[in-house]
Amino acid sequence: MDLYLKDLLVGDVIAGIFVIATLVLIHVTSYPSSRVRWIGQPVYFLICLSATIVLLRSVTWKMGETNLDESQWIAGALTLKDQFQFWGQVDATTSGPLSIIWLYCWNTLLGKFDYESAKWLTTLHAVVVVGCTYLTIRIWTRNEKHGEFYARAFASTLGLTFGWMRLNDYVGYNGEQLPLIILAICVLKLAQFQVGKQSFASIALLAVLMAALPYAKLQAVPAGIAIGVYALIALSTLSKRLVLVGTIAVLHGGVFVWLWMKGEFADFWLSYIVQNMSYASHHVALPFLTRFYVFPIAWFRIIDARPLVIACLACVIWAILVAANSARRHQAGQGQGQEQGQGQGQGQGQGQGQGQSFGQSLAHFIHGPVGVSTAYFLMASYAVTQPGTFFSHYYLFLLHPLVLLSASMVTVLPTAENNGLASDRGELRKWFAVELTLIVVVIGAIWTSKSESLQAQMLVTLKEPHPVSLRLKELASQESKLAVWGWLPCLYVESQLPQATRDAHTFHLQVESELQDYFIERYIRELASHEDVLFVDVCQTGGSYRFTNPRDRHWHTKKIRDYVNQHFVQLETVSGAILYRSR
Repeated sequence: MDLYLKDLLVGDVIAGIFVIATLVLIHVTSYPSSRVRWIGQPVYFLICLSATIVLLRSVTWKMGETNLDESQWIAGALTLKDQFQFWGQVDATTSGPLSIIWLYCWNTLLGKFDYESAKWLTTLHAVVVVGCTYLTIRIWTRNEKHGEFYARAFASTLGLTFGWMRLNDYVGYNGEQLPLIILAICVLKLAQFQVGKQSFASIALLAVLMAALPYAKLQAVPAGIAIGVYALIALSTLSKRLVLVGTIAVLHGGVFVWLWMKGEFADFWLSYIVQNMSYASHHVALPFLTRFYVFPIAWFRIIDARPLVIACLACVIWAILVAANSARRHQAGQGQGQEQGQGQGQGQGQGQGQGQSFGQSLAHFIHGPVGVSTAYFLMASYAVTQPGTFFSHYYLFLLHPLVLLSASMVTVLPTAENNGLASDRGELRKWFAVELTLIVVVIGAIWTSKSESLQAQMLVTLKEPHPVSLRLKELASQESKLAVWGWLPCLYVESQLPQATRDAHTFHLQVESELQDYFIERYIRELASHEDVLFVDVCQTGGSYRFTNPRDRHWHTKKIRDYVNQHFVQLETVSGAILYRSR
């Protein structure tokens, strides 16, 4: 069955019906009649919300290449199909090998390696992340009067935002996809730990996920550290903490031993660890202090997520103001109790009791949902701002923690009177704040998804294959491998040819760095390991990203020029790209 809704008008109608059904199920958390009591069950809400996300995102499945990184990861998956190996076949650059391996497993399951199947996977990721968000908030608000409504409403804001996303960097498969789903599951396991569900199987699962995170994307590690620290605090015994830490250490040790035995440890260390750390610490597009000014501005310029960001930040600000007012009233009540105690001989005891209550509330704030979500959001923000480049797909790391932060702030922070018990008025204010958040996100998401800029962007991606790709398919044999000099990874996807080297683009070979010579030597060595290689120089064609000047041609890199002149023969020129074949 072709899930893609070719008739967008019919698609909008069907998706609209499911959006309305989701909004209804958000509010129907219970029903008095036994015949229709199933309507309020969480499973039916999750099914309806998941179907809504799938239907809304289905219009993006035929968009073609929406991001250069997406083509790179699909090209890597194609290369792993030719010969699978954890490390050594493809270079993960700023993302980890697991991001490519995960896509390879998905493509192998479907039997196709193309943009459409990759976008199916991003849709599945959105469904899983939203499901984990709902279950996490449901645990955090289990003692709230309207806890089920809060969990459904906040999960739906994220789900509908994901569903209506049309920005190229968001709908395509990118390096943030796998880390995001790992982080969402980790936060869910942490929430379960905090309520006493601490089986050794759950601890082992968390350890596996946290050990996998650096190999998915190093940029996600700061957020993972925040979750890991809170997990250690939440675990009730030393033995459980040792299981968590020990399992992570053993898994990392196993990976390093395998890399050492395969002779790939040095390359892994240089091209992944050192290169990523250099990118994060030295490849800074903006000064550190300037980033604090540019960061929020850049975030609000991302059209797809703007309604969610505005609504959630408003929730956070409102909750902080309410909590500050509650704390002020608490202090006023404490002072009044002490004055009365001086006349009655009881003030000291009352003051100590209230001080102890305040201390307990503060500890609950730090170790509870608000503390977890705050640390998670701050560390994710650090990871996004540290490179100083502000690519829009980085902001995927912030949407999940932002929703958790706003949910915890609104529903868990005290909105009570001096006695610490939530009043009916406080509950009504919380309900209204959540309802308003949901309304803002729904209306805003519908409006932004219909904007002319996003609609035009979708049409641009619906393009024919590159002429060079068509010619490569004609020239290729079953044993052919492809090497592209420049930055045009779509050629691998459209021609369905595996990489001759582990580099889907030649950025590291063309940009001066301490490791440039190392990457050039590795590139030549891997070219020489194949008998039939099609070499394409796409620089100066206008199709290559970044490398479009005459000096970017391969013959301006001496070692590459000498090797190509000696071992390749020039075939022809197609759309400005020069095609060679190994002798």
